Amino acid sequence: MATQFRFAEEKDAGKILYFIQRFADFQKTGDSVVATEELLRTWMFQHKAAEAFFAMEGEKEIGFVLFNHGFSAHKGRPSIYLECIYVLPEYRGMGVGTELMHELSRIARERDYVRVEGCAPDWNPGSGRFYNSLGAEELNGWTLYRIHGEALSQL
Repeated sequence: MATQFRFAEEKDAGKILYFIQRFADFQKTGDSVVATEELLRTWMFQHKAAEAFFAMEGEKEIGFVLFNHGFSAHKGRPSIYLECIYVLPEYRGMGVGTELMHELSRIARERDYVRVEGCAPDWNPGSGRFYNSLGAEELNGWTLYRIHGEALSQL
């Protein structure tokens, strides 16, 4: 499938939220979404804390990627952190997810970023196989730690 892509604009906040909600439902974390269109407009487009782009079939958004930026202290260069990738169910198995990852990698190379990284849930071995098929390296021996909520308030 020869997918076209387009970067999200501020007017797309509702579409971004729609895809975030679908992604969260797929990840079995749908009840944790507190994002709103206004929050997305503020943080993604005014503060430029994250970016998103859509996979398009004609004028229809059929998938999306949301990412933010990190920095490799060891390499001295920026990186991309893949926050979420989602393809509508009726377009799965057609290579759209792979094309989204190719586009994200192209963006990283074009910007001279050192890497693209993200995480996948342990309960979904299919996502691990997907990332491995793209040449992704599992970082065994590393555990993701998150400070949030009450712990963040108290720290």
